[in-house]
Amino acid sequence: MVRHSLLPSYDKTNPPAQPKKKRKTQKKVPVYLCGTCGCDCVDTPQSEADQSVNCDICGVWVHYVCAGVSDQSLESVDKWFCSKCKC
Repeated sequence: MVRHSLLPSYDKTNPPAQPKKKRKTQKKVPVYLCGTCGCDCVDTPQSEADQSVNCDICGVWVHYVCAGVSDQSLESVDKWFCSKCKC
């Protein structure tokens, strides 16, 4: 008498597919490139060095250091324009 296994058989060269593991997705943080240096300008700065300002005409983001501005200098202006839009 020949016994048949109740489990499905498979070829050892082609094992059964394993269920795909779900990757944990990290919360995406918007990142913009500085219009002057091309490095990241993060939406939520983690330190003083990460501060950036947005041009009110073209929308480009520029680091405070690259723009030559500070919190104090920006308090005195209603709108800020990048070097390209000032011309």
